[in-house]
Amino acid sequence: MRRSVRGLAAIVAVVGLAGPGCRDDREAGGRRLGLDVGDIALGPTGGEVDEALVRDSIAAAVGNAKRLAADPAAEGVASLKGRMAVAALETPQGGPILRVELVVDTPSALHGSVGPRLEATVELERVDGTLQPAEDVPVAVGRAVAVLDAKLVLAGADADDLRRLLADADPEIVLLALEHVGRRRVRAVADDVAGLLPNDDDRVVAAAVECLGLVGSTEHTAVMLKHVRLADRAQAQRLYEALAVLGGDEAAAFLEFAARNEDDPALADVARGALRRLYAPAGTDGAEPDLRGHRP
Repeated sequence: MRRSVRGLAAIVAVVGLAGPGCRDDREAGGRRLGLDVGDIALGPTGGEVDEALVRDSIAAAVGNAKRLAADPAAEGVASLKGRMAVAALETPQGGPILRVELVVDTPSALHGSVGPRLEATVELERVDGTLQPAEDVPVAVGRAVAVLDAKLVLAGADADDLRRLLADADPEIVLLALEHVGRRRVRAVADDVAGLLPNDDDRVVAAAVECLGLVGSTEHTAVMLKHVRLADRAQAQRLYEALAVLGGDEAAAFLEFAARNEDDPALADVARGALRRLYAPAGTDGAEPDLRGHRP
């Protein structure tokens, strides 16, 4: 998926965060790790890009990272052996995209928390349909390194780390943090998650609603109802499912309305199923409540 904004638009597809954290999380969260990118594969980029530019871009990004150390050979610094590929691709519409792939192998001590390998792939597209390799390569490389650093931070993140990542300007890092908060049920940052709902990125809104269904409370129902766009199927579906978990009178009233009035048959089924789950703890065993009535 790609989207366009003013200037540059960068979309990061993030893969490779393998498995939940375990006993290694404390070690993973505290050690500085050196990024040693030994192999850099340069494909066609439509302009002059050499290995020196890529390495300078990596070094600059590492300098802004929290977990990555500038000198991978420094004493007490474990090394992440990595490789990177940089090339220009073509969209189905014929426009250019700059693609950066970063893959690192992790030390065995970290396999339990982050897996044996971490990957980040960045696809950067300019809204004007051009590619300026000398400007775009540092941006894309920096985004890839930032995503790698975020994954390492998340392996041993405390609440302050999570708040910092949730407030990051890169929506892809925010999505990583939301996934982590939901998976680990970190209720301490529920208000920070709710604060993401007035967001320009629809994916962030949908993920934040889903996350609130796991870590939020009835206090967050109003903010979800205010900011979720029901015309967006992904947001609407996550809203209905989250309300079923959070419960409360406001959630029940909204789901009853949605179950009666949702135009999309599939979403109406989701709303009815959410309503059944919401009522089940009250002793109805999930039986569907009486939804007879007329559309207002």
